[in-house]
Amino acid sequence: MLLLFDQEILLIRILLIIFGLIFTGFGLVGIVVPGLPTTIFLIIAAACFVRSSPTLYNKLINSPVLGKYVKDYLEGKGMPVYAKVISIFMVLLACFISSFYLLSDSSLIIKIFIIEQSNILILHQQE
Repeated sequence: MLLLFDQEILLIRILLIIFGLIFTGFGLVGIVVPGLPTTIFLIIAAACFVRSSPTLYNKLINSPVLGKYVKDYLEGKGMPVYAKVISIFMVLLACFISSFYLLSDSSLIIKIFIIEQSNILILHQQE
């Protein structure tokens, strides 16, 4: 009975390590690909590692590239300001490009741009 329990715990640890590595990979891709979140994937990876491998958790937290995302979240800082600015700019750029190519009515494009600007103003005021 005890041997079966140990095997289940080992299997769960291995699965958590695999999921942690997968989410770390998603986080790495999210650094480069606009629109794909980075921080949430790294937080999930840290949660997997803290339950399965303290060594991998410490490597993630102390990583010069990835550690700052998780540390800022754990310290209650949230997203850094530069990340917010970049993400808002990318959303605007994606909306403008898709509006430009998909819509032929220029007045509709201007209306969408004004709505996007008001959304940014609302998000900025919530900080």
